[in-house]
Amino acid sequence: MTAIGSTELTTAEPGVAPDVVVRNLSKCFFHNDQLVEALRNVNLDIAGGEFVSVIGPSGCGKSTLLRLIGGLMDADSGEVRVGSRTPQQMREQKAFGFVPQTPSLLPWLTVMRNVTLLRDTGRWHGRGSSQVKSSRDPGLLLEDVGLSAFANSYPKTLSGGMQQRVSLVRAFALGAPILLMDEPFAALDEITRNAMRYQLLDIWGATRTTVIFVTHSIHEAVMLSDRVITMAARPGRVAASETINLPRPRTEEMEFTPEFTELAHTVRRSLREGWGK
Repeated sequence: MTAIGSTELTTAEPGVAPDVVVRNLSKCFFHNDQLVEALRNVNLDIAGGEFVSVIGPSGCGKSTLLRLIGGLMDADSGEVRVGSRTPQQMREQKAFGFVPQTPSLLPWLTVMRNVTLLRDTGRWHGRGSSQVKSSRDPGLLLEDVGLSAFANSYPKTLSGGMQQRVSLVRAFALGAPILLMDEPFAALDEITRNAMRYQLLDIWGATRTTVIFVTHSIHEAVMLSDRVITMAARPGRVAASETINLPRPRTEEMEFTPEFTELAHTVRRSLREGWGK
């Protein structure tokens, strides 16, 4: 576990240029006429193709950090760079795929049209073979998650878990180089949630898209990630970074190994320490 100070960095793999660079990022909000410091001096590097989970107590700024990286809001100080561009420039170029907590499907469109809508309205326009991620065939993606038979169905006919699978396929079908996922499985029952983790890993394994995944689940963070970033309580700060050195592809059997258990304990300890900072 690596402790992070206000000016230190959570460093990605040496020699690999990061897709996302966060420097001294701070953000405040007004709530009930009081100034709330959501983030303070956050520093973070995420390398291209990394799967990074961000975990921390409620209110520590995880979702705010995700929105700042995705160009959905402006920081009060500090900066985010995605490659050589700002988040706003990258968002205009459709370089981000977003997977929110709720599927946000358009009810008047079929599953297939929901999946292909963003892809058809704009693609990632990056340059350079190391940055461009090719989109995958939507039909094959739906097949991967067991929804090919529902391609012509409408969202109201699908269960919540099925709708979230459509949301996941929509993000990957866009072909964006970076996926920002904000607790996408939080509303699912545990059986469906567990199945979705492995479906996500299967699709990600074929694309190696950069993923920043916000979650409250230690188990989920360890199973999915290359690294787990622990956030301290408000004001949100990066408290620790833990490399998850489990082999890939990940399997359910790994959840019962001593290595997995020890990594989960390490992340849990960092959460406790971050809560007290």
